[in-house]
Amino acid sequence: MSGTNTNEWPVSYHGTGKHNALSIAAEGFKLSKGVNFVHGKGIYSTPELEVAKLYAKEFQYENEIYICLIQNRVNPKYLQVFQTEVGTYWLSTAPPSDQSDLLETDLIRPYALCIF
Repeated sequence: MSGTNTNEWPVSYHGTGKHNALSIAAEGFKLSKGVNFVHGKGIYSTPELEVAKLYAKEFQYENEIYICLIQNRVNPKYLQVFQTEVGTYWLSTAPPSDQSDLLETDLIRPYALCIF
């Protein structure tokens, strides 16, 4: 967060593969496609570029190797923070009482594709 507004949605990054990045760009995050829920069911991201890069899968384009990250804004109301030896992880999830009423876009919104 860069301002003093407590309702500001902070920036996060999500490392993924090229195919998944294209799917997220076209459709947004889909919780139903998730498979690894170490800290609970939700959408995982991080405020740290280097941590997100650990989850990005390399792809080749014109004999060069790239990785891609999705840059997001996350709703602080539904954000859980986990500190690990690797870095900071954010879990965007809704409490069970809200899960039936919320969409993924209420939790996290992708808005840029970062290519490295």
